Amino acid sequence: MVHPGNLVSANGQNPLVVIHQITPIFVSFGVPEEQLSAIRRLSGTRKLAVQATLQGDAGKAASGVLT
Repeated sequence: MVHPGNLVSANGQNPLVVIHQITPIFVSFGVPEEQLSAIRRLSGTRKLAVQATLQGDAGKAASGVLT
């Protein structure tokens, strides 16, 4: 439902992000501080799998790796 050049926003007039390309796409997100040490430890030994979904629509998930 989004295309390169679309503005993405949530409940406001200021866009959250401008989509310039669909594949590959890089996503930034925060994690709880208590999980950060485990993420750092595990990412040092292997690539960690991540999955991004639209809120309320897990059927359109995109998979990737944490960098």
